[in-house]
Amino acid sequence: MQLGYEDYRGFIKQLLNQIVAYFGRKTIIACALFGSVARGEAKPYSDIDILIIHKKVGFDPIKRFVDALLEVRKHKEYSMLLERGIYPQPSVIFMTPQEISHRPLILLDIMDHGLILKDERGFLRDLIQRFKERLREMGAKKIIHKDGSWAWDLKPDWRPGEVIEVIL
Repeated sequence: MQLGYEDYRGFIKQLLNQIVAYFGRKTIIACALFGSVARGEAKPYSDIDILIIHKKVGFDPIKRFVDALLEVRKHKEYSMLLERGIYPQPSVIFMTPQEISHRPLILLDIMDHGLILKDERGFLRDLIQRFKERLREMGAKKIIHKDGSWAWDLKPDWRPGEVIEVIL
């Protein structure tokens, strides 16, 4: 059984609504789905990979996320998936704009087959564009293996001792 975004759409929408409610409407800047669910290759026990970019907050984002997830599990969108033998388990990465600008490699998974679910003022779209430009400047190449898996060679002309730094 191959599953994708359409299978999880209601659950993901409900989850993002709860995250926005628990964090505050103006706190969440962007959200993107990536990984097997975004590619349409998920299995019933696959995790749901989500990147959430948020303004700096004075609380632990993981604790608020757990509260939001517990609330979502009370809704029909969750129970409908369970009835189909699908066990949704979100795996969420929380980053501020500063954090993702200094550690942007997560964008490698989002730029090709990720889905932007929320993007206030085009922040994530613009960040991905800058990242793609930086990869071009470095000569980065995506290497696709015979089995369909892939890896990135960020700097094909890299020499021992050379530091590779990607900051946006």
